[in-house]
Amino acid sequence: MAAYNNAKRNEHAFQAIGKDIKAGAISNLVFLCGEEQYLVHWAADLLTKTYINEAVASLDFIRLDPDTLTLDEIKESCETLSMLSPKRVVLIPEFPAALGKKSRNFSDNDEKELIDYLPHIPESCLLIITAGKPEAKSKKKVKLQEAAEQYGTVYDFTPLSGSLLSSFIVKRFKNAGKVCRNSVID
Repeated sequence: MAAYNNAKRNEHAFQAIGKDIKAGAISNLVFLCGEEQYLVHWAADLLTKTYINEAVASLDFIRLDPDTLTLDEIKESCETLSMLSPKRVVLIPEFPAALGKKSRNFSDNDEKELIDYLPHIPESCLLIITAGKPEAKSKKKVKLQEAAEQYGTVYDFTPLSGSLLSSFIVKRFKNAGKVCRNSVID
C-alpha cells in the first residue's frame, strides 16, 4: 500500500522502505519485487537486520525454501513466537506463486488458502515474500500480489538512474563508514 502511494509522489521504493522503517510503519506482510533484484535483496536484508536480534537470529529468522514449501510450513513459521527479537521474520525468497508460476508442492488451492491467511498474520511476525520482475507478456496482476497490496505493503524496485542511483551509492558507502568522491561514483 504505502510503496504504491509513494510511487505516485515520484518516490522510489528504496526511499519509501527507508522512511517506513524509520516511522515504524512496516506492515506484517511485505512483498518485495521488481527489476532491480539487488535492491530486493538489500531491502530483505535491511528488514531482517531491523527486526532480528543478531544474538537469536537462528531462533527468530527463518528462510523457507520456495521449491519445497508447503502452506502448513508457512503458517507454522508465522505463528511461532519470536524469542528475543521485536518480530519473527519469515522470508520466502523468489516465491514462484508471487509471479503466478506453478510449483510442485504448492497447488492453486494452497495459494487460495495462503491468500485467505494473509490478513491473519500475527502481529509478532513479519512475512517477507520476494519475487523477480513479472513477465511482460502477463498483463494481469498475480493474485498473491493483489492480496499483498490489500493486506500488506508492496515495494516494486524499478531501475535506479541519475541522482537516485548516486544517492543510493553514497548512502551505502556512508553506512559502511566510507567516503567516496563524486567522480568515483559517477
